[in-house]
Amino acid sequence: MKLKIIFACILCLLQSMFSSLLAQDSSIANSRADQLFAYPSANISSIQGSFDNVNFGDGKFYNTYLLRGFYTLKNNKMHVRLDLPFASANPGASTVTGLDDASVRFTFLLAQHKRTFFGARANFKFPTATEDALGTGKFIFEPSVGFVHFFKESKGTFTFGFEYTQSYAGKKDRGDVSTLGIVVSADRWFKKGYIGYYPTYRYNFISDNWNIPLDIEGGYMFAKNWWIAGEYILPLVNPKTFNYEFALKLKRVFVRKN
Repeated sequence: MKLKIIFACILCLLQSMFSSLLAQDSSIANSRADQLFAYPSANISSIQGSFDNVNFGDGKFYNTYLLRGFYTLKNNKMHVRLDLPFASANPGASTVTGLDDASVRFTFLLAQHKRTFFGARANFKFPTATEDALGTGKFIFEPSVGFVHFFKESKGTFTFGFEYTQSYAGKKDRGDVSTLGIVVSADRWFKKGYIGYYPTYRYNFISDNWNIPLDIEGGYMFAKNWWIAGEYILPLVNPKTFNYEFALKLKRVFVRKN
């Protein structure tokens, strides 16, 4: 009950933050815009709620209920993303539920050449999980660099970048995190929808193995400024750390007038 009250209060707070933004037609707002490295986001901000299920087999799962706020500064050269996740998992005989690791991410537009945007990101994760079975128990810093190329007439994008994830201080009884991610994605935009391939090929320095996923997402603008999307992730190489992952997302987009 307490978690539901906290979740509702935060949702109201985020709604009030964006209430000053005037909504316009957002058919150009691809639902993965806040995932891209350097997109200036065309004055776009949003609130998103999502459900994510990771299936490990044998009845084991990790479910995440995410509340995400995304805000673009007026100069369009930086946007900020705030993630507040709740989670449930059953690593043992019983299921635990609580707050997961919260994060804040800053994305900077560094340069532009015609339809190609170059940028960098700084993502900070905090060990806010309320249960030992949730989160990482570590402070994590994740810098990224990359570019996004927009196809003619805004019909899609191609993205390439690198991201490095490293844990620092935190609980000593929790494992360290150290990975290198290679982002190679492409999508096709339609008038009221999109479909894309959004994998991050990740090397784990600690376990010395690769995670090469199939990651496909499709979305549809079912009402003005409202998007719904579904994502499916399947690991392709051994050793596989999970069986599959799927997510459902609901987003409200806001477009600020210049």
